[in-house]
Amino acid sequence: MNQINLGIKMLLKDWKSNLYYLLTIAIVSMTSFIFGNLNRNPNLKVEMEINQFGNYIPRYSGFITMIVIGFSLFLTIYAYSYLLIKKSKELKIIKVSGGSLKKMGVFLITQNTILIIIGSTFGTILGIIVNPLINYIILHFLHINESYFHFYMSSALDAFKVNIFTLFITSILGFGYIYRNEIKNMDEERTNWAKDNRMIKFPTAIHLFLYFMGVFMFLTSDDGTKGAVAYSLIGCCGAAGLIRITLCDILKKKLENSEREDKINKISLHGIIYTLKRNFLLVLGLLFSSTVMLSWTIGTIRSPKEYIVAFIAYITSLILLFNSTFFMYLADMKRRNKDYFFLFKCGYILKDLKRIIKKEIEGFYMIILLFSIIYILLIFMHPVATGGLEITHAIYIMLFYLIILFGMMIITTIVSTKIITIEIERSVKIK
Repeated sequence: MNQINLGIKMLLKDWKSNLYYLLTIAIVSMTSFIFGNLNRNPNLKVEMEINQFGNYIPRYSGFITMIVIGFSLFLTIYAYSYLLIKKSKELKIIKVSGGSLKKMGVFLITQNTILIIIGSTFGTILGIIVNPLINYIILHFLHINESYFHFYMSSALDAFKVNIFTLFITSILGFGYIYRNEIKNMDEERTNWAKDNRMIKFPTAIHLFLYFMGVFMFLTSDDGTKGAVAYSLIGCCGAAGLIRITLCDILKKKLENSEREDKINKISLHGIIYTLKRNFLLVLGLLFSSTVMLSWTIGTIRSPKEYIVAFIAYITSLILLFNSTFFMYLADMKRRNKDYFFLFKCGYILKDLKRIIKKEIEGFYMIILLFSIIYILLIFMHPVATGGLEITHAIYIMLFYLIILFGMMIITTIVSTKIITIEIERSVKIK
């Protein structure tokens, strides 16, 4: 009971540090509510089709909704990872006071439950407010005469189910954080980040083959957008492997062999390798959202009902995953503030440290763009060439992707540099 009271008191005392996570839960709840409504709307149902096995299936079902909710949970996990790092001082106090691992777990679950209840309530209300705008966009596009303010109460239950699952996953993550003793041995973990601990290791040739096989299938395919999702998925798997293994090895060799290179470039390059190695699933998710989800969207261009929902899902998935990148960097800046303070003590001024962070973040985003751009252009190629997609329409879709990517890159850079500046200034005052 004491840990529950302590959890509530600390939430009220340090409420500002929980705002990012609270907002994330609200976004997840809002997304679940909106897509639950879209999935239940009879006006958006498409005719049944016969698949290759002779079974009747809908082309759009709830599959696209499941993907977006999956990306929402992805965002929540990264947001909670950032929150856990900020809770390290509170957990240390409990440990020093003689608290057991169980009490530390109860403390985290108490705070997490309260935040999820508040965030899900606010998110559902926000979903009710935003839902008419989504309905307007879709119904106006489809020329359907229906009230924009209509929603299904069962969609609130969808949001509730997602948040229950979120609580379960984040609770496991919280206990894992405690049992790994990450608070105490964070520096030891940092020394092992470059080790390849995969049980199954594929050679570079396999990843290279998958990446270019997807390109080859695009170039030789006659079915246009029908196979685009499969080709993009194959390419994503190859690209993710190439980035995590081959590209990181190339960058590492460049670091080892370059003696006269600018120190700032070398440090930022080391940071890019560190980020790519530690966040393989996020890299794969970013590639997946920018290519496979786009393929899905363009593949539904001939079915207006599917296309408008798939397009909204595509934009939503991009925002969710790039927000995950934002939280990943926030957590990393908190975790690596000692490294930056050490550089500061070695003579690097704040301007130099900001340049290092800027170059690292820009490099990460440009790698994602570089490996995605070939597939994005190939996805557009066939429908534009056959007249199924106007080139101006393709440009608009591409602009959405670039605006979200560069927008999040700028926001991530600004916030990350601000965090390091505050942490260093605070450390200097303490010293």
